[in-house]
Amino acid sequence: MLVKEGRGQVESAYWIQQKLVLWGTRLDLPSWVGESMARKMVTAGVVTLGQEVALSGPQMDDPSGLAARLGLCSQRTVQKLLDHWKTKLSCHDHLLLTSS
Repeated sequence: MLVKEGRGQVESAYWIQQKLVLWGTRLDLPSWVGESMARKMVTAGVVTLGQEVALSGPQMDDPSGLAARLGLCSQRTVQKLLDHWKTKLSCHDHLLLTSS
């Protein structure tokens, strides 16, 4: 069995943007969003943090772009998802995203 270990803090904005937001990673979708959200994200081509940040901004505070890409009317649901991802990121990760 191959186990991939993290090496502490990510040293560049490039690598933090390559982190997956699906499939059992630290930034995986919360259980309350359901399987349909994962399908929508794959279909829309939003599977990495960088793709998500490109749609919602480096502060991850604008749900309108991500909601539009996913074909969702509820920006409240998307904002809750953005808040979920923000809680999973370290302060260092936030700094890398906002400085890139």
